[in-house]
Amino acid sequence: MLSAPPACSIYLEQEEKVQTCSRCEVDISERGMRFSCCREFPLGTTLAVSLTHMHPRRGMCHVLIEGIVVWCERLDAKRFESTVLFLELPDELRPGLREFSYQLATHA
Repeated sequence: MLSAPPACSIYLEQEEKVQTCSRCEVDISERGMRFSCCREFPLGTTLAVSLTHMHPRRGMCHVLIEGIVVWCERLDAKRFESTVLFLELPDELRPGLREFSYQLATHA
């Protein structure tokens, strides 16, 4: 059964594998993010984080940010919690990241 896509989506890309995280498992800011998913990431791993959300006036918005895994621990038998610090976030990406964070909070 297929379901409608969430208002916000996050894709983690590393070694040609993609992990989708639901909005209820993510805490994000301009400095980094904390999330839980079924994958364990080694400390120091560089992740490309792709954030997508529907903006009420501009339509579908997309922000691509790179970060480094600085913490990863097992939550239970199926999930890990990871913390990623973003690398030098360019000023032009900050408004998109703030909008994504706002959309994430209002649709949770």
